[in-house]
Amino acid sequence: MPDEVWSKTHWESNGFFGCAGNERKLHRTWFRFLVKKVDVLQVKNTLRNTSAISYSWLKTGFFTTWSPDGRQSILCLDCPPEVKDHIWNALQNTDTDCFQFDPYCFHPTVVNAMVAAFDESVWLLRDAVRDVEKNRHFHASTTYIRHYSEYAQELSRHVLHAWEILNVATEVMIKMMRRHRDFMSRLDGYTEKEKEQAMELDDKLDFYHGLLFGFKCRCDSMQQRHQNEISLAQSHAVAADASAMKTIAIIGALFLPATFVSVSLAYYTTVKFQAL
Repeated sequence: MPDEVWSKTHWESNGFFGCAGNERKLHRTWFRFLVKKVDVLQVKNTLRNTSAISYSWLKTGFFTTWSPDGRQSILCLDCPPEVKDHIWNALQNTDTDCFQFDPYCFHPTVVNAMVAAFDESVWLLRDAVRDVEKNRHFHASTTYIRHYSEYAQELSRHVLHAWEILNVATEVMIKMMRRHRDFMSRLDGYTEKEKEQAMELDDKLDFYHGLLFGFKCRCDSMQQRHQNEISLAQSHAVAADASAMKTIAIIGALFLPATFVSVSLAYYTTVKFQAL
């Protein structure tokens, strides 16, 4: 793999896929997924408090090496225990026949583990957005409305991050599938069983890509719903300010005439007294 993969630019990116080598002799791949998870319990306790929402990042990196002589390996970097366990358990129950000829034999298992992580991430955000919608109390005090608006703005950046990394994840999957299909187009000399197994593996990748695309669409919907909520909160905040200004204007209209009369009488009395 190229040395620049270890650069700061690559490891601070929000996802990538790369590969090198002949699929019949020695093939290597490297790819990266990012997942963001918000703390839902902390989110629910923050609605009346404008402190920042806590969250965590899963910044996973994967490197695979494959050769037909039986040397196949995968290196997982910065994977949380649940992702590593998911991959390990799945590999124990995977048909190893495809490992003998398909350099992308590891990838469906890895992507499946990441799909589970993305699924949890999206539902955590969905619960947070739904909690905002259920706690819409615009008849409450102005302070509550202000806290509500600030909290909604804080949550919106996490929704945008989720949308961003899901877009990148679907693009990573597209590149991965494109490279595997290039390999499938050169299966001359392989048995029919091997071709069927390669097609089955490709179908799995395509299925997981569809799931990620579905998560992205759900995130699009969440983003729109949340933006509507922010707009509604802002309109109520403006209405509350307008109501307060109207009250001040009414009070002024009631008391200013009396003040004017009082000042006028005082001035008239002073002038008359001086004239005497």
